[in-house]
Amino acid sequence: MIIEHHGHLTAKQLVKIVHSKDSLWEKTRQQANIHFSAQNQTSSIPLDFSELLNNDGFKKTIYYSTLENLELQSTLNCNIGFTSYAVKCHGFAI
Repeated sequence: MIIEHHGHLTAKQLVKIVHSKDSLWEKTRQQANIHFSAQNQTSSIPLDFSELLNNDGFKKTIYYSTLENLELQSTLNCNIGFTSYAVKCHGFAI
């Protein structure tokens, strides 16, 4: 669904969407008081994607259950030396 709607866009256009005024990224940046410059272009502040679920308890339960499953899978994969395209050791590819 994401690729169907946004697959034709350039990287610059996608960044504009992700960093728009009311986006989760912008809200997180403001809450953490992050200011970017030519010298400071990245941040290690994580995005809480559960905020996108509009207080829907069922969706949040599925989200956190899936996140827990991915964390477990990542730990197991790292312990046996295997990583997939979606799961990296000690973190997730987004």
